[in-house]
Amino acid sequence: MMHPTVVYFLGAIILWFFREKKVKNFFLLFVPLLVFLQVIFLKPQTAYFIHIFDFPVLLFYVDRLNLFFGYIFSLVAFFVVLYSFRVKENIYFSLAFFYIGSSLGAVFSGEYLTFFIFLELMAISSTFLIWLGFTKTREETLKAGFRYLLFHVFAGVCLFAGILIEYLNAYFATGKFGLNLLTTPTTKLSFAFILLGIGINACFIPFHTWLPDAYPRTSFYVSVLLSIFTTKTAVYALARIFPGVNFLTYIGALMAIYGVTFAIIQNEMRKLLSYHIISQVGYMVAAIGLGGDLGINGGLFHALNNILYKTLLFMCAGAVIYRLSEEKLSNLGHLSEKMPITTFTVLIGAFSIAGVPLFNGHISKIIISESAHGNETIYFLLKIATIGTWLSFLKFIYFGFLRKTMQTDLHGFKQMKISFPRIKYSNPHPYLEAELPLTMLIPMVILAFFCFFTGVYPKLVIQILPYPLKEIIFYSLKNITSAMQVYLVGLLIFTLLNTYFVPGKVIFLDLDYYYRKVVASFLCLCRKVIAPLDVAYTSSLEKLIPYAKETWMVSKEEGNVEKIIVNGSGLIVRTSERVAFFDQNVIDGTVNHLGKIIVLWAKKLRHIQTGYLQNYATVMFFFLIVLIFFLVIF
Repeated sequence: MMHPTVVYFLGAIILWFFREKKVKNFFLLFVPLLVFLQVIFLKPQTAYFIHIFDFPVLLFYVDRLNLFFGYIFSLVAFFVVLYSFRVKENIYFSLAFFYIGSSLGAVFSGEYLTFFIFLELMAISSTFLIWLGFTKTREETLKAGFRYLLFHVFAGVCLFAGILIEYLNAYFATGKFGLNLLTTPTTKLSFAFILLGIGINACFIPFHTWLPDAYPRTSFYVSVLLSIFTTKTAVYALARIFPGVNFLTYIGALMAIYGVTFAIIQNEMRKLLSYHIISQVGYMVAAIGLGGDLGINGGLFHALNNILYKTLLFMCAGAVIYRLSEEKLSNLGHLSEKMPITTFTVLIGAFSIAGVPLFNGHISKIIISESAHGNETIYFLLKIATIGTWLSFLKFIYFGFLRKTMQTDLHGFKQMKISFPRIKYSNPHPYLEAELPLTMLIPMVILAFFCFFTGVYPKLVIQILPYPLKEIIFYSLKNITSAMQVYLVGLLIFTLLNTYFVPGKVIFLDLDYYYRKVVASFLCLCRKVIAPLDVAYTSSLEKLIPYAKETWMVSKEEGNVEKIIVNGSGLIVRTSERVAFFDQNVIDGTVNHLGKIIVLWAKKLRHIQTGYLQNYATVMFFFLIVLIFFLVIF
């Protein structure tokens, strides 16, 4: 059977040959549907080896753990592609296919080398997707993409360092290079590097800022796509490599509290949802850290639920942006009458992420709570995070959709009503007054149905979990009472302190503010301290060389200087000349040539800002993917 990644990579190239719109749309849906059918028919313990110069590579490996992620990744990819039908640029779908295919390649990797390659392809393709999704703040989108790339390059360097240590350790032990399966690292140093590399992708605090920085600054179509794969692939890697590591339990609890705290104070819809990705991934990380079949099953169940309701919520936010070109809660309201289907799906997504009974979040949170009963601190922190989640989505629902008018609040917003511009898309059935195109509404409604159905019938997910799950009564009186207490407390807090939740036009700074200050301080240090020192050093050398030459010649002619002084002065001359040559020709020469190269390429790459990024992205990705095709096919 062909690797699912190859299907997506081939699809990313073949779609460029379709000119007819209907044929292209059929092909865009055919590729994810074909991959989903492929994954369904995969059987555990399937493996595919290749040899590169007698070096074995486990390119493809299937067991119940990665098959679980394969099911949900391939299924949701179909709905994301359908949701994105309004996008006309082929480059978007090409990059999206590369991104989705790379994530499946990482999930189905059997060893560290292929996992690293596919994870880096994910980082590159997602960076180009961010740049492609230019919004009104085009320059900010470009900068956010660069910051996103820097974080993932750093994560890749850490991961590669840990993998290299593992391979060298195996080589010194056996005398040859062999397979390094995705298992817990064998040395403390490789353990730390690999955990850090994966942790950055999973948004460990304080390396989380790339996500709320980049996701809200690109196109909402791209935000929907990015919300699914990167962090969940990292969750898979943690479950595979670091199950039961106690450190992860506290990191996860910190992520859950930190993310929901920043989510509550946000004004922009996608910014709020981005911080909730951090918080929800925190639940998964904490559950994996708790370990055991129950903890890992709880974390994976929550990952599946999160993909369903977080994709749905990002789609709903995108629907508002599509209809109004607005996403600030302070400028929204009165949407329930004009966009009833979107409001209905938002309610289901909000109830699901908050864990209200009858919705899927309730099921996974019960499993995680059961696994955390031996650690009361973690149990308490996750309960606090649940209350915060409920409060933030009460704010999201009320101020974004349910309030009738924009009443004057503490920040002095004027009382107003939202005006709805005419929808700018062709409706093949004029008598149907839809609030959104059907290609956007259908995925939202289906995902909302899944959020409800997997909540009332959790067996559908339980039977595909990687480990046996003990019998849990999810709707026992105790569990329902405990859940309703949380939501009643949250509702009471929101009602009594409503004015404190009013969305404001205040920008709240995250840790990336300090990162930027550190970088600016380093550049200032280079400019004001290191550069003058370099100039003084070079000037001193230039003055020292003639003086040393003169002293040496006089001493040699008179012959009345001791031999050691003559040799010493000659040594100074030769050393000074070599140092000066190295400084002028190697250091300064390298810097100057590098600067010229950067300036030359900068002039050429300025075309990226013209809006025709697809030309450059296509060429770059072609050369990046050639290597993967070579390894897979030949």
